[in-house]
Amino acid sequence: MLKSDDNSKPVVDVPTLKFDDKFKAVVDSIKASQKASFGSLSISTSYTNSNTRAGIGPAAEGRQDLAIAYDLAAFRKGAGQMLPSTVWANSFFKQASSTTLITSLFEGPPDRTIGGSAGATWAWSSGKAEVSYWNYHFNSLHLGDAYDSVGQGFDASISGYADRLGFYAKLSYHQGGDLSFNQAADLASAYRSVGRGYDAYLSVSYKPPNLPDIVVGGGFGRYQFDGFGFADDGRYWSATLGLDFSKSLWRPVKIKSSVSEQGILAGSPTAKLVYRYTNQTDQSFGVAKSNDSHFFGMILRAGLN
Repeated sequence: MLKSDDNSKPVVDVPTLKFDDKFKAVVDSIKASQKASFGSLSISTSYTNSNTRAGIGPAAEGRQDLAIAYDLAAFRKGAGQMLPSTVWANSFFKQASSTTLITSLFEGPPDRTIGGSAGATWAWSSGKAEVSYWNYHFNSLHLGDAYDSVGQGFDASISGYADRLGFYAKLSYHQGGDLSFNQAADLASAYRSVGRGYDAYLSVSYKPPNLPDIVVGGGFGRYQFDGFGFADDGRYWSATLGLDFSKSLWRPVKIKSSVSEQGILAGSPTAKLVYRYTNQTDQSFGVAKSNDSHFFGMILRAGLN
């Protein structure tokens, strides 16, 4: 990775191979970015180009991002803590091609997605809050087929701590749908299908001096879908208990690299136990189905930076 001390100069990542879990594929990607700061104002741009080398996924995908952020710390000193610490906006454009040897002569333009987000962050000495709005428009124009979908959502979160106690809460709402081929003036009538839902989550943590850290959390949500003569209404709730033993493990140590002879700091090791119970109810075609699940997990991590 090539970087410069001058933040107005571009940063270029060397090509990397990674495993994309969504598509179960090996992806070759390269990213170039540039950031410029003008006092409290910062502007960032980036371009990412990805190619699927093995497995199932888009043959080629390119994405452009533009982000603008403004730090309001100076204004907060005179106006109090009610003003946000930072306001920001982001836009992106992405196109992906799934061209194969058979369809290369017949397939139309690549799939395109445009979207953006905006938000504000409040930061205090013992807490943080954030609100954001996002939207996207997906367009596919393959030969003999056309498909448009749109989506938008709102997220709000707040966290805080005092001595050994802490909490985190988040609320999300999202709505989207498939658009008809010939959109009417009334957007609501242009939908062929509509989906919407919300999620809420709250967790409380406690860090006793000589015992593992404890995290208790819970969440609930609802999702609805209506379209193509099919309606679906689902609800869920979950409860989570976590124990963190990380502070009882050994501390990071410095080791010497035989190649560069520079000090390398081992990442802080973590060890956690997690139990989660989830109950989900789904109703479609007038029939309600309910199921629950139990999850037990152990997380062990140690690495070199």
